[in-house]
Amino acid sequence: MPAHIDLYRAHGLDRHGSCMQLAQQLKAQLKGADPRDTVTRGRIEVARDILGGKKSRESYDRHLADPGAPTITEPVLAGMAAKAKKSRSSWEWAAAIGGAIGWFAG
Repeated sequence: MPAHIDLYRAHGLDRHGSCMQLAQQLKAQLKGADPRDTVTRGRIEVARDILGGKKSRESYDRHLADPGAPTITEPVLAGMAAKAKKSRSSWEWAAAIGGAIGWFAG
């Protein structure tokens, strides 16, 4: 059985860093990546989407630690990132609405 893709090792990240720290490090890697290298940039963005959010990171870490879990492949990571992005977008939208209501009420 192939090994899981370990995003921490693949991107040289400290597992003990906060989600924000990891997202910042991955953002820096993205800035330094060749703009024409869409594969590398895509992998960095997927890692940032997963490791930059608390819930998505916890889910990824559980999956990574479970020897009986299906292998974490690039398509699995893409699905996790899409789910994280969708979840975060909903939260960000709700926060923006809440902020606007507070602004109008204040």
